[in-house]
Amino acid sequence: MASLSLAKAGLLSQSKLVQGIIAEILTVDAFSRVLPFVAVEGKSLTYNRSLNTAGTAAWYSVGDTVNKTPASITQVTASFGRIVADGEVDALEELTMSEKTDQMAAQIQEKARAIGRLWKAGLIGGTGSNGQITGINSLVDSSQILDLATTSASSISFSGLEQLLGKVSAKDGQVDFIIMNSVALRDYRALVRSTAGEVENIEIGFSDPISGKKGSMTVNSFSSIPIFVNDYIDTETTGGFQGVTRITAGCVGQGVGLTGFIPAKPGKLVEISPEVVHQDRDSVFRRLRLIAGLALYSTKALAQWVKVETGN
Repeated sequence: MASLSLAKAGLLSQSKLVQGIIAEILTVDAFSRVLPFVAVEGKSLTYNRSLNTAGTAAWYSVGDTVNKTPASITQVTASFGRIVADGEVDALEELTMSEKTDQMAAQIQEKARAIGRLWKAGLIGGTGSNGQITGINSLVDSSQILDLATTSASSISFSGLEQLLGKVSAKDGQVDFIIMNSVALRDYRALVRSTAGEVENIEIGFSDPISGKKGSMTVNSFSSIPIFVNDYIDTETTGGFQGVTRITAGCVGQGVGLTGFIPAKPGKLVEISPEVVHQDRDSVFRRLRLIAGLALYSTKALAQWVKVETGN
């Protein structure tokens, strides 16, 4: 008598299913974890910048006429961006296919990841149009661009990094962060090793804006300034140079530097609606929504080194 075939035996057994979903689409971004947020009432965040006060005060001798030139102030408005995703599950699927993994919970988990990726990409490259936020690449002022390229793109150097830091003066020269992609960071590490040095590390506390998770991470640093890896910083073609990247430095904080903002209601970055029955289909859905913005209070709080060549 023949033994039971493997295919037939499989009908009487069930393979173990690991609960949850393993994420495969991953992009490194450490900076978004430490970006501070403020709650804002209204449809936007508006603030005033003082452009020029140098000519409004002077030294005077006895009898001199005092200059009454007013200070120059301009108003800046930072707008909200919005990302929306729906998690929908048919009632039959929800009731018959949820032995190991909750179908709706799985949809919410994946949609939240998708929203998080779009938000993180927007922090760097958001254009400020079509519902997007205005990202770092668009917020940086033209006067804060460091371009050391000549006949070829510039390579990472200690001198270049120091010049970049020197452009950030909003906090009297204090710099809170450096951002670069992982390829640029490898070049920086190679630069340090080439001088028989050792890459500095620093521990940073954070509260993840998407998950709310609190923790700490160890990152490399330059002159005791943390370097945050962000692979949403892509290579680009600019000024006739191909495959170059940008390195950003700046400071954070309300009223001074780079700050994220969210509506006072609901007061959190990602809002998940209660479960709702679909009007036309026998299914339920929950809407995930992110409404937030990015503000740069002082133009002197952000600087970028452009046309940087990478390769290691």
